[in-house]
Amino acid sequence: MINKWVIDETGVGIRLDKFLSEENEEQSRSAWQKRIDCGEIKVNGNVEKSNYKVKSGDEIQWEAVETAKDIIYPVDMGLQVIYEDDFLAVINKPSGISMHPGSGAKEETLAHGLLHRFKKLSKVSGEDRPGIVHRLDKETAGILIIAKDDITHEIIKDSFSRREVYKSYYAIVHGKYKESKSIVEPIGRHPVHRTKMAVVNDGRKAITEVFPVEDLGNYTLVKVDIITGRTHQIRVHLAYDNHPVVGDSVYGPKKTHSKFLMLAATTVGIKHPHTGEYLSFKTELPEHMQSFIRKNSKR
Repeated sequence: MINKWVIDETGVGIRLDKFLSEENEEQSRSAWQKRIDCGEIKVNGNVEKSNYKVKSGDEIQWEAVETAKDIIYPVDMGLQVIYEDDFLAVINKPSGISMHPGSGAKEETLAHGLLHRFKKLSKVSGEDRPGIVHRLDKETAGILIIAKDDITHEIIKDSFSRREVYKSYYAIVHGKYKESKSIVEPIGRHPVHRTKMAVVNDGRKAITEVFPVEDLGNYTLVKVDIITGRTHQIRVHLAYDNHPVVGDSVYGPKKTHSKFLMLAATTVGIKHPHTGEYLSFKTELPEHMQSFIRKNSKR
């Protein structure tokens, strides 16, 4: 099985080992360096060094060794389909489901559910990531766009790279969020805890816009728009701003106040990859967030 990434403008100028570690959380930067040094990773078909600076359009690929545990199979997860046509589908991902198999996902994943629900799916991201163009964290609920063929996948991926896709979230955060603000801080791999992301000087540009919606006493319901799409961006930026997402045991307080992460992708807007028609999809907040709001609302 061949895994592949094509560099867009957001990755230009980053070291090869750094780019790979930021794009794939399953391996550390040192692990990627060893694979690069062994010649397992190729850029445009050539073996490069770890300090190679990636360029726009570079194709990074390697052959993954498939084992029995890597083979995914159809599983009926009862996925909620918001929209579907011959080229793409839009689903409402539940909280608590990983996107695809990996070192951190030993259970059945969204990829298993997609194989059951749809007859055809793109394979651009690999056999173990059918139809998956973009991602949500395991504990984040909400809207995902699924590609049914490779051409559609590439067009949608380019739309994300050019920041032409509108993405809006709702989150419940600790404390009182009194006014709207833009958080513009670079995000990269945590210098010590390599499985985490953090605001770091040499990170990649990240922009998050936050709008308070409702005062919930010790908490605030906020609307969040992301201009960029970095790993864990919303959670990292809100924690950096001293308003971590409720239920976030990674970036928030150890006492999470909820067994659920209070974050959901509620709106996505995109031009149809083939017709050009602008499509906008919305979903209600998941029940665990609605219940938390009812419990803490001052209304």
